[in-house]
Amino acid sequence: SRAGLSARTVAAPLGCRARALAQAAGVRTYEGPAAARMSPSTPAGAAAAKWAVAAAFLGVGATVLLVDPTVALLADPFPLFARDADVEVATTGWAEPETFGYVHGTDDPSMGWSRYVESMRIMALSPAAALLVGTNHSAAVARVVSARLDAEGAKLGFSGPGPGPRAWAERRVFNEEVVLPSANDVNRVGARYRVLDHRCFLSAGATVRQSGTLAAGSSAVLADVLAPPEAGAGAQGKYMCDVAAAVTEGTPLPAARWRAAWAKPQALRDLERSLTDKAMESRDFASWSDLGSRPGGACRPLPPRGPHTQPLNKIAPSAGAGWPVNCEGLEALCGTLRAAASAARPEVLAAVSNKNIHKMLGAFIDGLKAAQVTQFVLVALDEQTDDFGKQRGVHTYLRQVTARGGGTDNHATSGLKFRILKEFITVGCNVLLSDVDIIYMADPFAFLYRDTDVEGMSDGWDDATAYGVAHYPTPDPQLDWLSPHTSVRIFARNSGLFYVQATHEALALMERMAERMATEAVWDQSAYNQELFRPSSPVHAGVGASFRVMRSECFLNTKVLFRFLRPHPAFASHRPVSAHVNYHPEKEARMEDINKHYHLGEAGALDRWNSGEGLRDRSGGGSCMGKMGMGPTDDPHRLRPGETSGRRLATAVSDSGPWRWDGSGDIHFRADGSVTLGAPVGGGSATEGEWGVVDNQWRKTDTLWVRLDGRQYLLVFLRHNWSFVAVRCADELITYGQYDGTPFPSTHMY
Repeated sequence: SRAGLSARTVAAPLGCRARALAQAAGVRTYEGPAAARMSPSTPAGAAAAKWAVAAAFLGVGATVLLVDPTVALLADPFPLFARDADVEVATTGWAEPETFGYVHGTDDPSMGWSRYVESMRIMALSPAAALLVGTNHSAAVARVVSARLDAEGAKLGFSGPGPGPRAWAERRVFNEEVVLPSANDVNRVGARYRVLDHRCFLSAGATVRQSGTLAAGSSAVLADVLAPPEAGAGAQGKYMCDVAAAVTEGTPLPAARWRAAWAKPQALRDLERSLTDKAMESRDFASWSDLGSRPGGACRPLPPRGPHTQPLNKIAPSAGAGWPVNCEGLEALCGTLRAAASAARPEVLAAVSNKNIHKMLGAFIDGLKAAQVTQFVLVALDEQTDDFGKQRGVHTYLRQVTARGGGTDNHATSGLKFRILKEFITVGCNVLLSDVDIIYMADPFAFLYRDTDVEGMSDGWDDATAYGVAHYPTPDPQLDWLSPHTSVRIFARNSGLFYVQATHEALALMERMAERMATEAVWDQSAYNQELFRPSSPVHAGVGASFRVMRSECFLNTKVLFRFLRPHPAFASHRPVSAHVNYHPEKEARMEDINKHYHLGEAGALDRWNSGEGLRDRSGGGSCMGKMGMGPTDDPHRLRPGETSGRRLATAVSDSGPWRWDGSGDIHFRADGSVTLGAPVGGGSATEGEWGVVDNQWRKTDTLWVRLDGRQYLLVFLRHNWSFVAVRCADELITYGQYDGTPFPSTHMY
């Protein structure tokens, strides 16, 4: 009533009491079959009914603002909707950049050269308040969310404090379906979504965090309000009325119910400052369970589970004999494509290269031929490369363009591919874009799903990192009844191998990327992930391209290959599709050995390499040589008198503690170079050992050396959260540790 929306409101009451309340308020009710068939007796059942009702309304072309009873409508929100997406939804966040999506850079020191890795992250969307526009995509989202909640129930949620099993389950399912990409047998609808302004559409967390500024004239038009458990039964209405009175009448929030400490504007990164990045410890390989034993091979596309992805918006849906299309000004490209592909199969594998990397390019072309890939086009950036391709008997497209700043290194030329891909898409050609540091073991076209605008490989290494999670948790002791705060997180999609379809959405993505590469000093892979992941919001216009992640155990990055697949029991029997040498600096040498292993059948061809950078020590002595940049002349040793002088890391660690390592606590690094442990680590038996500094030029500022049970470790410290990653030199076992004392230090280690 306050927002002037009574005449436009329909309630879907589940039960007699709810029906009586709606009727007493003069609100229309819907009690059709969509609501009646769902049982509200389980926590997830009510949420399933809610989304079934939404699907029914959307099915007749209505646009629906779906709100929970915990939401206080403070003004008419309809004028604030952009209506440029299938779904416009509130966020559970309360501050930028978390609410609108951002790059979460993280560190895996054990990889050495490639220790920095990016992931994309956004605070979970709030299904408590969402505008569902009357489109096929939004109706499909509502049907899928309802069906999943009905089938899977509250097992999807968290236990313990927080909004409760129903809210956790609903939030997780909704975010998986709207934010996460398709992967393996899991199809997503591919709906476009917009995140609403957190200052106007307040989540429960934002309502509390911004409670100090809730007053007359506030920009809030809608607020989700969840009373703390200690407030007791019946308090929910009081808290909602408090918010409404504060915004519409200027009445101060009652201090007895609203603690001033709640309004402390802590960003997500503040809450996580003392936490280690648990994603780096992720080892979820559920999708590998039948590796090496699946009929037809582990990499064949799986039958889809769930709804079919919505139809793609093709540029040339039925060109037939007229393919390629739009050839004016692109006659040379169209001529090449007519020779390399056909209207019946309008797709090619394309690689962009210049004269700087002909040796690697030659190995790449040899790999394509060994894998019997026929529809290949080499995009040559100079005449020398055009000649090189023709001599190798491949189709070439000479495109002499230069990168921003005129650079010709790998990163500079990599950014050019988006400008070139625009041309391929414009003429109606689907493209599997490939870097040349890739070895193919099979024709990749046989392993594509082709149901999204873009389908690409991941830099992730297991199910959670490659395919994403919709419930990445962040505890908040101050707001424990709203905690953990959850976010959606997925590790970088690699911009060196992706299949892009000739759709209008893919073209918009390539145009955006080409513009950014021409005008910004940005890493092309980072920009590519930003544009794929970040939705429309008050600060960004999303391109709306749908995405599928390629199987991480089939389209390999070399972290997967050397660290996780190589020791797997099915390694010998599993044949992947490709291996991209993106995690290691020894590109050509590793490519050669990958070719030996998969194409020439040389068992043990990969054994000489560390899982991180460098060659293994084959002496059997467990030396740290070659690990993370350690050289043959480096001499790690026990701390000597005076060696902490001028070394900020050693000074910070010496006589500090307690520390926790690999589950063991009460660990101390003594000033005399000894280490004492409350319990053994790494499966050993020692509770005493020794530690010292590392003089290697790459590791001396962030790494210490430890010996336990006669085995050597390198401990690489992360200064911002007083933690470390430990690499056992003999076998590259990775373990983790962190300062365990109280209070937790408020400054960086060094």
